[in-house]
Amino acid sequence: MGWWKIDSVESGGISHELPSGHPRDGKTVRNAIPGRDTPEDLYNGDGPADILGAALKRIDTVYQETWGRHAKPDEMRAAFNFVFNAWLQRVHTPQPTAAAM
Repeated sequence: MGWWKIDSVESGGISHELPSGHPRDGKTVRNAIPGRDTPEDLYNGDGPADILGAALKRIDTVYQETWGRHAKPDEMRAAFNFVFNAWLQRVHTPQPTAAAM
């Protein structure tokens, strides 16, 4: 499974900037390498892309079965944002400590 540096969050673009830039067998490594490349950069990979791709196909199937058509792009975005925003609040919102309660 490969990982790559993200060059655009909006488009999901793959950066052609080489994260590690270390040569291997005379070729330049294009994969980001955990432990070698900085964890502060943004990365995507085959695993997350495959999981999300499968989820989008399943969502589109539900729209086809229910509405007789493919999901519209804005419906997909809204479904993602609905779930993403709940995840964001749960994972990235500081929880009050017992002492603060």
